[in-house]
Amino acid sequence: MPLSAEYPLGCDAAAPGEARAWIRHALLALDERQIDEVVVDAALLIVSELVTNAVRSGCRTAHLTCQLDPPCLTVAVTDDGAGWPELKNPTPVDTSGRGLRIVTQLAHRSGVDRVDGGKRVWAQLLME
Repeated sequence: MPLSAEYPLGCDAAAPGEARAWIRHALLALDERQIDEVVVDAALLIVSELVTNAVRSGCRTAHLTCQLDPPCLTVAVTDDGAGWPELKNPTPVDTSGRGLRIVTQLAHRSGVDRVDGGKRVWAQLLME
């Protein structure tokens, strides 16, 4: 049976840091076998990117979920911000625009879904 947890996020500059702290705690609580540190580190980076995108989109409400269903770990951010995430092609001198590329490189699968009042951006990691 999958194990899951959910966390409401603020939509401000502190949200990515709060999300990283919560996801680390949630992963340790969900899996007493200790998830591999490489997977934890990837999840932390992915969550940081997804939450940053939600904040930049001007969200008023957002929440973070993680679901552990071995061998997969899925993290997702649902928000009501404007716009739709898209892969960008930043130049070497651009200071932003790499977040979703990082997510797609780290994740086994990733995507975005329309939900009532906004979108859900998710990434799935393999634990094995």
